[in-house]
Amino acid sequence: MSYRRLSLMLAGQLALLFPVVYMAVNLFQGNTDFAFAFVFFLITFIFSLGFVVKEIQKIHNDKAAGIQSDILIFCDYKLLYKSYRHEVIPMPPIQLATFQYSDRAECISLSGDYSDIRLIKGKQYKVKYYKNSGILTEITNYRGRKNKVTKAVSRLTFGEKNLQHKTIWHEVLIILIIYALPISAICFGGFKLFAFLQKTLLMDDSDILLIQPGFVKLIFILFGSLTFILFIHEKKEPVYIISAINNIYKRIGFKRSLSLMIILFLIVLSLLFNTYTKISDTQIEIHNFDTVKIYSYNNIEHIKIFPYSTPYKRQIKLKLGYNVFLDDGRSIELTRATMFWDKVLQLNDIFTAKGVIMEKSYLTYPDSIDLLINEHVDIDRGMDILNKILIVEESPAN
Repeated sequence: MSYRRLSLMLAGQLALLFPVVYMAVNLFQGNTDFAFAFVFFLITFIFSLGFVVKEIQKIHNDKAAGIQSDILIFCDYKLLYKSYRHEVIPMPPIQLATFQYSDRAECISLSGDYSDIRLIKGKQYKVKYYKNSGILTEITNYRGRKNKVTKAVSRLTFGEKNLQHKTIWHEVLIILIIYALPISAICFGGFKLFAFLQKTLLMDDSDILLIQPGFVKLIFILFGSLTFILFIHEKKEPVYIISAINNIYKRIGFKRSLSLMIILFLIVLSLLFNTYTKISDTQIEIHNFDTVKIYSYNNIEHIKIFPYSTPYKRQIKLKLGYNVFLDDGRSIELTRATMFWDKVLQLNDIFTAKGVIMEKSYLTYPDSIDLLINEHVDIDRGMDILNKILIVEESPAN
């Protein structure tokens, strides 16, 4: 494991630490919405940290054993034959390659098995070897950071096992730590930052509720997935499914492809930033990409409050619907707002004071408990809210 890859793994750990700390602060403040996600990210952080520690120990052991890694330029290749008069079986030839350091005019000769890689004069290779004995342990085609790195591990002579043998699962875990975790953490933090900036910059003192576009999270997931695929396509040997896409990628290149993705992503986010619904104590504003429509409370035809069932992981979960129907046929689902349970009583009182027609559904006590659990709302506080916005069966204690 090179120092560069180790630095990427450490960067991934730091990026993963952000959502862990963010969710830990929310849990400390009493918000249990991130309880499951916090446990998942914490376990992933601890699990991946173990690999980082092992790689650090591995680098330390390699350094203690005298193993060195350098970028070398191949100069010459030859076979050394050893023969002795009294030996019945001649010794196999020793494969010896001469390299020049890429940063200075010095040469070094390394012995080993080069049958797994084709050596070309003047080409750079990433080489790991025992500094004292000059025995090769690993050699990799090196084309710099701009191009793909194709790997060909050299086998050690003398019947020893390959020191750099890696299982498929180890490679998969390394890929997840280096690429998937940092990208996921960045997208998670970006989504939270986007939601925070919308609330901070778009809401005035008179505003009560802000309903953000529900597909913003999907945009971040899509961008993260495409970015992950792009990095894997660049760093590993890709599996070509659609040749046309591959041909386009070859012409554009990695940096341009990533730049175009980021530019398109930012354009979409800028459009979505101005797409929201805002409710104040006097009116309702619906903002689209380029239009704004304002409704007064007199434009509200009626409000429907009802429980409904939704499938979730092969289970049926009870959720709450709070829909505002306008006189032009448009409806607004207030429960899509993240701050709904904190502001619903304030809005409900305003709707009642304005004389808006409200259709309230009936809910049994056991179903109300299930609904609050599914909505991740505190039972005592949630029951007080449900009793004011729905017709709820009295508790058995009453």
